[in-house]
Amino acid sequence: SSLPRPPRTPIPSSAPGYSSTDLRATSALHDCLSNLDDAAEEICGSLKQMRKLGATGESRETFRFQMSNVQTWMSVALTNEETCTNGFRSGASGEAKAVYARAAEAKKYTSNAFALAKRRSRTCNLLFFY
Repeated sequence: SSLPRPPRTPIPSSAPGYSSTDLRATSALHDCLSNLDDAAEEICGSLKQMRKLGATGESRETFRFQMSNVQTWMSVALTNEETCTNGFRSGASGEAKAVYARAAEAKKYTSNAFALAKRRSRTCNLLFFY
């Protein structure tokens, strides 16, 4: 199940008291949080699929299909995190800077988990199916 998302408040093209930079940062924050939510859902899907691996009597095809799902979802999560960080300019400050830092850290963990999933797939294929 997905997390409830707060309604996205439209940002007028000329809001009083806000510069175009502030408006871009606010829009980037909204988009980034949405992308991070999607990434979290993909990672949860990967974890659920990983828990199903190794079921008794599992065929080679089933294992490959399940690992393909895991790798696809981890790749999509990584893409969502990358899209999030791409939305910020190098001069981000305040909340935008904090979100960027957290998203960049999440990308590292997701990248490592993705690499481990790919390695597990290769290792299991070598050990158990050949």
